[in-house]
Amino acid sequence: MKFRYGLDDKPKKTEMLVVGLQYFAVILPSIIILGTLVGVLEFGADYIPYLQKLLLIIGIFMIIQIYLGHRLPLVIGPVTVILIAILTSFNQGVGGINSSILIGGILVSILVASGLFRHVKKLFTPRVVTVILILLTFTLIPTIISLISVENHVPSSYNVIFAIVLLFIIFIGNTFLKGIWRSALTFLALFGGSALYFIIFGNFSPNLNLPLLSIPSGSFIGHLAVPNISVFITFLISFLALVIIDLGIIQSAGIILDADEMETRVEKGIFFTGLGNVLAGLLGVIGIVNYNLSIGIISTTKNASKFAVIPAAIIFLVLAFSPIAIGLISNIPSPVLGIVLLYVLIMLIGPALLISIESNSIKNVDDGAIIGLPILLGTIIAFLPQSVITQFPQVLQPLVANGYVIGTIAVFLLEHVLYPRHSVYNEKKMKQ
Repeated sequence: MKFRYGLDDKPKKTEMLVVGLQYFAVILPSIIILGTLVGVLEFGADYIPYLQKLLLIIGIFMIIQIYLGHRLPLVIGPVTVILIAILTSFNQGVGGINSSILIGGILVSILVASGLFRHVKKLFTPRVVTVILILLTFTLIPTIISLISVENHVPSSYNVIFAIVLLFIIFIGNTFLKGIWRSALTFLALFGGSALYFIIFGNFSPNLNLPLLSIPSGSFIGHLAVPNISVFITFLISFLALVIIDLGIIQSAGIILDADEMETRVEKGIFFTGLGNVLAGLLGVIGIVNYNLSIGIISTTKNASKFAVIPAAIIFLVLAFSPIAIGLISNIPSPVLGIVLLYVLIMLIGPALLISIESNSIKNVDDGAIIGLPILLGTIIAFLPQSVITQFPQVLQPLVANGYVIGTIAVFLLEHVLYPRHSVYNEKKMKQ
């Protein structure tokens, strides 16, 4: 894939700001959805300080990752697998949850510092990377469906129709807009779509009594307590999944961007992900991880500069101290959030397929099965009803309920255990 700006290039300030707004727009739905869900669960209507602390951590570690960590144009957001662990462990107390996140972050950083991940780069063949990218799209379909079909003051059918029309409007813009306007498409869709929604359906009623500027109210440090063994094991499994996700995302981005020194980038990236989760546990918010949603932005803007992420990080840091701004953003309609997220996910499929095509890694039916089975399996897991998930032992629920992790494990098993003779790396060795 060819880019107008390379990984270490510094774009013009205007373009860097526009692409930065795209990064902001693409990760915002996950922050608002997951952060609000846990914040409301813990604090009810007083969830704004929770989002402030989450935004602060995300902004800080996006900057740290760009300069000290993986040094790739990746955004950071809350971890779905940790959300599942929180939901399944909430009745055991918030203190144990926060402590488990803190301990999990420490263990991740220690494991990386010990050099355990130095020899895993060869596991990420083109087929594995293809699956990891497509899995993210397919396993988030249930979330997108729930967002665009929400039943509020507007009937669900109207929300679905609005979402589909908005999606086609976005793709029309992607076809005909040029230059800076096309680069800003995601941002325009998020806020332009919100304005259109409120014009059509009304009911825009944000809380304007919040302060313009304020540090998070209440206790800045989260409640900590010794977790019971069930909660600790649940989060231990969740952090194993988090490491798999983070490893796959960083490695996938490195392959697409043809980045050098990937072993070092992976080690430092996961190390600072661990530290980010230490801070998250200390402040009492959901854990964080790198997101490969950035690849969708890069493929549409042709801007692979890591510095374009900085404006997004600064916006998150500013928002962290503005409760009224968070309150306004929290009013973005769910159908708009869902469709913007869907558009970015669609943009991941192209780069994923290009990896397989350019590497010539699909030559027979077995190669197709290595890619197809994990994607379908992960999608099935993602659609499992909650009533089925709860029938598994509580300690396994965070793992069993995560289609992304199950699909990733499946592709590793197929590629390196069941069909190792098909590995691109083995083929290269045989030729040598």
